[in-house]
Amino acid sequence: MRIHFFGAAEEVTGTCYLLETGSHKILIDCGIFQGGTGDMHRNHLPFPFKPGELDAVFLTHPHMDHVGRVPLLVKRGYRGPIFATAPTCDLAKLLWKDMLSVMQDMEKREHAPPLYDEHDVARAGERLEAIEYDERTEICAGAFKATFHDAGHVLGSSFIEFQVEGKTIVFSGDLGNDDVPILRPTSRLPACDALVIESTYGDRLHEDLNTRVTVLRDLVKQTAAKKGVLIIPTFAIERTQELMLTLHHLAEAKEIPRVPVFLDSPLAIEATHVYEEYTRYFNEKAQGEFLSGHQLFNLPGFVATKTVEMSKKINEVVPPKIILAGSGMMTGGRILHHLVRYLPDPRTTLLIVGYQAIGTLGRRLYEGAKMVRIHGQDIHVNAAVTSIGAWSAHADQAKLLRWVSEGEKKPEIVFVTHGERNAADTLARKFRRDMRIDAYVPKPGQAFDLHA
Repeated sequence: MRIHFFGAAEEVTGTCYLLETGSHKILIDCGIFQGGTGDMHRNHLPFPFKPGELDAVFLTHPHMDHVGRVPLLVKRGYRGPIFATAPTCDLAKLLWKDMLSVMQDMEKREHAPPLYDEHDVARAGERLEAIEYDERTEICAGAFKATFHDAGHVLGSSFIEFQVEGKTIVFSGDLGNDDVPILRPTSRLPACDALVIESTYGDRLHEDLNTRVTVLRDLVKQTAAKKGVLIIPTFAIERTQELMLTLHHLAEAKEIPRVPVFLDSPLAIEATHVYEEYTRYFNEKAQGEFLSGHQLFNLPGFVATKTVEMSKKINEVVPPKIILAGSGMMTGGRILHHLVRYLPDPRTTLLIVGYQAIGTLGRRLYEGAKMVRIHGQDIHVNAAVTSIGAWSAHADQAKLLRWVSEGEKKPEIVFVTHGERNAADTLARKFRRDMRIDAYVPKPGQAFDLHA
């Protein structure tokens, strides 16, 4: 058995792992590369394998760095099943359509050809097959046995356990943070011989839940006091819903003043409807609130702006106000228009609540840039820029180590992926030094053999 690392190796995006035996091949995730301008070129390159030779594709969760090239896979000849949980299936279809819209806009502005078209998106959607947590699925006449487990990262997210050729290997996907408002905790790591684990925050620790709620509360109060604008670039899946629910709780408890809150992301609005359809995936507290008639995502002063015209009208609302808009890394979407308008104003606060990949506008702002270029304009950054790592949907170093140490059995070997080089190296050293596990940071395109 051999594992190939064709993405998320020494970087965070482009997740794509090929698991093969002498007679079968399966793919785990097929995400886009995100970041600098060269990444879109990378997405157009031929796959380092023949899509038509794959027996199956498994998706851990619907973020674009894990599913964004699946329609391209179909376009280039893949005809097999695509396995994922039901929420991942529905959310992936939303994200593919949204990504296509973004690429079509880029084609108009920059003459950049899209990766795929509506036909490819539709055909990819037709290949999706929903799988329940903890159900064993057999493919290739039983050569591969797969079980999805709750990763606690976003709605329906999974880490996947494969049994093949007498070995058990687990792919973590992205593991969730602790104490999240909506989802259940990450399931226990089952006994496995090999583990492929993410390391997005493998070199750092998050603040605790109380700190992240306190900081959010204080920022809202400060925004109201100075009649400013609180801008939160947010990912459509999970971060948006958690922030909205927390703002709702703060407003109900009268811990924040009533301030207009705009969700300026058609994708996030649609994703929130998917959340409301799959409340059985919520944790016990959130599920109880929903079943008792509590409107989880309908906080006071909330406005969902679906159309461009509604988005433009946000500018007419006199501050204070809160704007949640995509994209989360500020690489496109409506957030850019708000940044152009409000970054020069010292009364503005930009709150970063998720990982910002190298090369993105979000990363430059996170690192303190005083001038950025947006839509061909040089924009002075007079706004306060702050971040709360604990709002990330990713596990921090402590959670990653604890998940492995508290598993049913210590794996013999760990492959550390989905992290920048320092984060991955730091986590790998921890596994080797503190847990006496062989740990490697694969290079792009590298392959490893696992012998029976």
